[in-house]
Amino acid sequence: MKIDDLVINTEMKIANGCNAAEIFPGVFNNCKVAVKRVAKHVSKTEMEMANFLSSKNVQAEHLLQHMSVLEDPYFAYFVSPLCEYSLMELIENKDFPERKSLIENRRLEICQEFLQGLQELHSHGILHRDLKPENILFDINNKLYIADFGASRKLDLAQTTLLSQMAGSFSWSSYEDVGGMQYKYKKESDIQVAGCLVYYILTDGQHPYQTTTPYSKDPIGLSQNVRMGFTGTTNNNTNDRTHTADCCPQTSDEMDILENTDSDKPESVCSDVMDSSSHTEEELYESEMVIRGKLHDRVMNNA
Repeated sequence: MKIDDLVINTEMKIANGCNAAEIFPGVFNNCKVAVKRVAKHVSKTEMEMANFLSSKNVQAEHLLQHMSVLEDPYFAYFVSPLCEYSLMELIENKDFPERKSLIENRRLEICQEFLQGLQELHSHGILHRDLKPENILFDINNKLYIADFGASRKLDLAQTTLLSQMAGSFSWSSYEDVGGMQYKYKKESDIQVAGCLVYYILTDGQHPYQTTTPYSKDPIGLSQNVRMGFTGTTNNNTNDRTHTADCCPQTSDEMDILENTDSDKPESVCSDVMDSSSHTEEELYESEMVIRGKLHDRVMNNA
């Protein structure tokens, strides 16, 4: 199909996203692109975020900024540069060709680019709220980008926290995520998940809060560990947590690579809930909250 200068191959879906989003390959102004298609009635906030991140005021080296946002009567189309692979593919697909160069220094380089990207996002007052291996992408030159800002929110100048409902994947939740159905999300919440992702990169697929291998087999137990703080790798004191400016590794001597292990694809609650583009944004939130409420009750009952 064609919209203005955008040609989309709707016969070859790349992936699914939250809010019934679908991602397709396409061509825009003679460039290969990825096109995220979202129903218009649930895309207002994401469109505002996309327009802000693609503005001239936002200079970022490791954020996947949109080239264009187009609309038709039913959908919004978010056009981004086409990346080659995700962090999940690199870490969890043991036969993936790029793993041949995944030595210690390369892992540290990935961590540093990822944390730099998060620092860039936070410097503009934006909380990502859905950091996970699938949302960390690499281009043809193996440069890292943080992607998918569908759940992201911008803080006002005077704000340090955002009262919100849980967003993103249950396996990659922060302490604030699993504390209740409504919680005060903050930059430190993103940073806690970022710390888990750094651990995941350096240990070749482990999660610091996992109860089994692979971590995705027991998301409830993992979330219970996050809530109770049953690990020595992450600080759950919400009054004593770090900032992205302090996170970037400086030299390879400062970080240790732990023993490798296998891991499977993490599960996203969004993919279980958002199966129809015919619902309103309020109905989608309500449906997701029912499932998250059941998961939360199980965590609380097992605590």
